[in-house]
Amino acid sequence: MKVTSGGNYTGNLDAKKGSIVNIQLGGTFAPNANNFAGTLTNNGTVGGNITVDDGAAIINNGSFSWNASWNQNNTLTVSNNACGAMTFTQNTNVK
Repeated sequence: MKVTSGGNYTGNLDAKKGSIVNIQLGGTFAPNANNFAGTLTNNGTVGGNITVDDGAAIINNGSFSWNASWNQNNTLTVSNNACGAMTFTQNTNVK
């Protein structure tokens, strides 16, 4: 899946292992996603309600909000690169 500049994805999402989601500069990704196990590369803005599953990978070069409803109780890889900004809420749960 690709969200291009000016695009805004707010629907339900089922991303199994092997899925690739790319958010381009100017794109917004705020889904309702349960058991996200794919790779998410963000160059835009990410928020929403997402629970992750084993094997999920997050690569952030944009703005990434880990909302209170995000649950990181599984093995995942997170990279926040030099131009990326991540915001964590107090209720974020990391394994």
